[in-house]
This record gives sequence, C-alpha cells and structure tokens, in this order.
Amino acid sequence: LIGTTSVEASEALASLLRELEVPHQVLNARPELAENESEIVAQAGRRYAITIATNMAGRGTDIILGGNPVILAKYYLWDVLLQGLKNNKNASKEIQTLEEREIN
Repeated sequence: LIGTTSVEASEALASLLRELEVPHQVLNARPELAENESEIVAQAGRRYAITIATNMAGRGTDIILGGNPVILAKYYLWDVLLQGLKNNKNASKEIQTLEEREIN
C-alpha cells in the first residue's frame, strides 16, 4: 500500500507504474471511481498487490491482509465460468457479454 498526499501524486505514480507495466490499483477519492473503491480496498491486502491511495481514499474501510475472501471467491467464480464458456464452441456470444460486464 502506497500512501500519497494528493490525487495528482497518486496519478503520477500510477502513470510511472503503467509505463513499467506493473499491475496496480489506484484509490484517489474521485467520485466517478467510487463504485469500484470498495473492491479495490477489499483486495489491497492481497500478497503482491500494489495499491496507491490518497490519504482520504477508502476512509473508514479496513484492509484485510490476504484480501477479502468474498471478493476473491467472486473473481474465482468468474474465471471458472469464463473458462467453461471458452471451452464451449457455441458460447462465443455469452463469453463476449460476460467479458464486457467484467470490464465495465
């Protein structure tokens, strides 16, 4: 977990990590990103997770070391479901729909 004092600093650091192709998440207390904030905070304690956060982002939320098991289960089930659909040649439209939902 990397703490910053401003949104600008967190975005600058995130830009550097993107250039280096280092996977990471950013919590910067922007209203348009609030929907995903709880999931990012829930997974910030996972091993090898890199989360950049301003001092105000995720306020009032505990970071669980190892990650949130409910969110981890959700991601695992998505992976299993998508893999099963990818193995089914008749499921290409379903795969595309699920992947679009996961991205959004």
